[in-house]
Amino acid sequence: YVPNQVAILSSRPMVEKTLSDLGFEVTYTTVGRVRSLESYTDIPFSLIWEKSHPQIIGTEFHVNISSTGEFHITAEAESAGVFNYELRESLPAISNFKLDKKMIAGEKVEGEGYAFTLLLSDKFKPKNIVSYTFRFSHPDVIMAKYKNALTAALEERQASVIKLMLTDMHPQKVADFLNRLSETYFDDNLEKKNRVADRT
Repeated sequence: YVPNQVAILSSRPMVEKTLSDLGFEVTYTTVGRVRSLESYTDIPFSLIWEKSHPQIIGTEFHVNISSTGEFHITAEAESAGVFNYELRESLPAISNFKLDKKMIAGEKVEGEGYAFTLLLSDKFKPKNIVSYTFRFSHPDVIMAKYKNALTAALEERQASVIKLMLTDMHPQKVADFLNRLSETYFDDNLEKKNRVADRT
């Protein structure tokens, strides 16, 4: 029974269910002078986007924030992939995609293949001028990344404790994913038990 649970925990359906609750469709990066690092909740802005509107995937959107809190967003791609998250379908790519826009916080940015709003967070510091990027990814790419990075195994051969391990660039994302995976697993088991109880 326990080995089966190990397989279920690391299965594609379980990983997909977990990711659907976490909002990992967007990856953020802090651009440094020497190297860029993946960010998560530690960036000075939040991205509000619409799942019902097609979004550009696989292309970096560069974000610069002025000392007065205004945004400058740029992005460019010879062929930009487009995906509708609500319908879960890929759309025709956009050739020679280019975006160069200055905007204030709360202003909606919308065009062919994108629709989002940027808001300043409480981490914004006017004197700390840093560049950032964000990128939307295809759900299958995200799922494959986390499924391949996830390991579920018994602590000991005869034990009933399952050890979960995940390799990721950001420790907090690891913690959030594993916590949510555990919750999804227990919720799924509870739902199955309730269905069995309803039949008896």
